[in-house]
Amino acid sequence: DNLFSTWKWIFSMNPVSALMNFGFVRHFWHQIRLSWLLFRNRRVPMLTKAIPVVTIVYLLSPIDWLVNLIPVLGQMEDITVLGLGMNLFIRAAPQDIVAEYTAQLQAKN
Repeated sequence: DNLFSTWKWIFSMNPVSALMNFGFVRHFWHQIRLSWLLFRNRRVPMLTKAIPVVTIVYLLSPIDWLVNLIPVLGQMEDITVLGLGMNLFIRAAPQDIVAEYTAQLQAKN
């Protein structure tokens, strides 16, 4: 009964709200927003900002297209590379700025 009510509750929402109830999707979305704020900040060094640029260039490169020919595996690889790139970027950015934006994003939620 409890499982049925949970699924009923999830399917009664719009699809975006339903997805955001899963922890990994919420965390991934938080990383995207944090990365964007850090990328736009002038206090983050340019060399650090090269990390997301290189990540996006790789995802758009012909090397990645070969992997994308394999169904499901290619998309999983893209999500993994994007997540690793964002994680590396956030860890390489000055941590005081990361803490500032993390607090700002948590206050909005």
